[in-house]
Amino acid sequence: EREQLRQYAGEMESNNKLVSSWQNIGKKINSIFLDLPINIIQSTILAKDEPYLEVFIPSDYKHLLIIGAGKSANASTDVINAIFNNDTGNNYSSQAFQGVSSTPYAAQALGTARFPIAGLSSATDEAASFFAIIPHYQSSFFKTAITLSTLRNSTARSSCLFTGYWDNESAINRIKFTTSSGSDIQAGSVFSIYGIK
Repeated sequence: EREQLRQYAGEMESNNKLVSSWQNIGKKINSIFLDLPINIIQSTILAKDEPYLEVFIPSDYKHLLIIGAGKSANASTDVINAIFNNDTGNNYSSQAFQGVSSTPYAAQALGTARFPIAGLSSATDEAASFFAIIPHYQSSFFKTAITLSTLRNSTARSSCLFTGYWDNESAINRIKFTTSSGSDIQAGSVFSIYGIK
């Protein structure tokens, strides 16, 4: 009986050490030890205005999910864009379906140097929000993305669906977020990138 108690105590100690290894300094379970279908790659809230945000993408997933909200330092409405693998050639194209106030709008852009993610507001306390999915980002196919975004300013509200295309067969290993105007992305803007298995 004593031997059984010793074995039980040893198993408990081993289990405690295992659970401790799951925890980080903040006493939260580290997601790398869990087999979740979706994991955070990076989530950043800008502490100050920045000209860009670059995120390195691991090869552990099938799809990418991007959720964010942000503002531009530009004097008027701007656009947040994604550049894949530092490719600044004219290898992107997009289609936009947008509603501004009560007016519908559609536009196509071919041979551009970046993929539009969302419009950005410059007004105080008014940020755009966006949700993007990039399926099969490691494939040998040309890459596609779908983005839903909202934008408000002092006179109008808008909603937009972007579909984007990157004419490249390489796996996406980094994403650089910039603005169309070249203005900074403002402090407080948030970008969260998730990998989906």
